[in-house]
Amino acid sequence: MNRQKFLLPSGAAVFVLLGNPSFAQDAVLTVRGCGTGCRIETTQLSTPSSMGDGWAKVLERSSMYIVEPNGREAKSVKQYWVFAKCNDRWFGQGSKSDGSDARTESIYDESGSPKSYTAAANVYQRHKKLCNALR
Repeated sequence: MNRQKFLLPSGAAVFVLLGNPSFAQDAVLTVRGCGTGCRIETTQLSTPSSMGDGWAKVLERSSMYIVEPNGREAKSVKQYWVFAKCNDRWFGQGSKSDGSDARTESIYDESGSPKSYTAAANVYQRHKKLCNALR
């Protein structure tokens, strides 16, 4: 991150941060599928942290790209918090950093298999990435 220092006439220093924060992208899947002609690119916006109750969290922004029938690519962008219960099988996301509005689900399907596939938003691998980033 670039940091520039400006001196004001009174001698007070002001720091201006330029550009996006740079974090290692080790807590999120950077690209995942979302169906035919669709992909989701994810950027990690915060350092992953423990919430003290077994849950971990990280802020991410996802950009969904869909190829339309006319061949053009449409893009939608969302920003949200991702949560993982690292000592258990739960994963969720929501708009509040405390997780109070998070929608959670098991990282395993009804048969006990990991949800490591596109139709399940790859929650198993996303859970694993976030929890491993805190180890």
